[in-house]
Amino acid sequence: MKAKNNNDAVSIFDLDGCLSKENCSFLFAKFLYRNKHTSLIKILLCYFFSFLFKFGFLTIPSIHQYVFKLLIQDKTPAFLSLKAEEFVEKEINSFLYPPAYQALLKALKEEQHVGIYSSSPEFLVKAVAQKLKVCDYVATSYQVDDKG
Repeated sequence: MKAKNNNDAVSIFDLDGCLSKENCSFLFAKFLYRNKHTSLIKILLCYFFSFLFKFGFLTIPSIHQYVFKLLIQDKTPAFLSLKAEEFVEKEINSFLYPPAYQALLKALKEEQHVGIYSSSPEFLVKAVAQKLKVCDYVATSYQVDDKG
């Protein structure tokens, strides 16, 4: 969405399929596997659930539930944030879609209000937003129980 002057301009970017060439959550899952923080079977199950989602057999909330149980449930928020920051630092140049990234940089340079909106987990979207110097983001947040 563009406003008449740049002070009122807003540019919103979807993370998956817009800024990122691939789904960031699955790229992050592969990063966890390569760094020995999850198993191959869990990654394969994530691909299976992704397949079901792409063909309309799962909704966004249901795929989040399955992936949460497979990859995230046994990890602390601090661990996930740390690993998301490591992932973004090491991998961001390989997964950004150049035309969208250039549009984001242009919007920032023009001092537009820039946001990243995604159904990906908050710890991951936050890490990407911080790396790209975007202060507004919306993402899926998970509740944390008393055990962390």
